Amino acid sequence: MRMRVTNEQRERLRLRTIRPFDMTDKQLAEQRKQKDRASATRRRRKRGVISRGAYLAKCKSKPKPWAAQGISRRIWFYRRKSGVALGRVLIKSSSTSQALRCPLSGAKQS
Repeated sequence: MRMRVTNEQRERLRLRTIRPFDMTDKQLAEQRKQKDRASATRRRRKRGVISRGAYLAKCKSKPKPWAAQGISRRIWFYRRKSGVALGRVLIKSSSTSQALRCPLSGAKQS
């Protein structure tokens, strides 16, 4: 049998062991989840962790070199890995690097 204590009274008096009569067990569990989530967020902010929104805003402001070249991100990383950069293929040798015509762009730069 539950005591006739409302959730508002329970919170104000900090009666943690007494369940409120005006909430179901499911509602009480959901309220607990929300409180735990808020508490964890406060703890993280206190330690200096930035929010996801602030993090994404900071990341979005970073330059995207593939967009400036008009190519996809995947192609930009592929070309970077293979040595193709700005219309040049860099051939690595033991002594020097030589710039040759890039078959992808058709331009020759030296």
